[in-house]
Amino acid sequence: DGKTPGPLDAEEFEARLAADLREHGVPTTWDGFVLQYNRLLQQRAEAFAADWVLEEFLDEGGFAKVYRGSHRRGVGGGAPGEPFALKVVLKEASPRKLTVLESESRVWRAVPPHPAIVALLGTYELPDRTVLVTELCQGGCLMDRLLEADHFSEEHARGMARQIASAIWHCHDVRAPRPAPAPAPAPTP
Repeated sequence: DGKTPGPLDAEEFEARLAADLREHGVPTTWDGFVLQYNRLLQQRAEAFAADWVLEEFLDEGGFAKVYRGSHRRGVGGGAPGEPFALKVVLKEASPRKLTVLESESRVWRAVPPHPAIVALLGTYELPDRTVLVTELCQGGCLMDRLLEADHFSEEHARGMARQIASAIWHCHDVRAPRPAPAPAPAPTP
């Protein structure tokens, strides 16, 4: 629905980058580039902390924790405090898990909006973690609901199957990239 959370959209990022270049000049060495990257990353972390509130732990997956969160000023014309899901991945995660996150984020960004697909609204790379901001599914995780249910009516099952098929068809129709296979873990000696 066109929401873009966060204080650092492309225009603001360009303005911050231009200000950094005016103050520090164009990096001409690898060390200079790293210093510039770290300055911008710190600004990003400060902006994220000023605008987003992590309110409640919701769930944990293989490499991330998901929190209910809200934006202090409102997002895309929405009211302040509107709930979102914030998927937090610590950068201390293994390189394999970070590769999976990068692949997931790349695929998610490539898929145009669809009513049966949770929208990725923003990605924040912070010094110690990466945060993916998505729509919040009030009903929770589909897999958990399927496992917890004793049974579904045929009508309910048909409706869910229709939504899932519609989402898959949409991904194929727009030729969304497939996630890269995760690299195999290193063999243990």
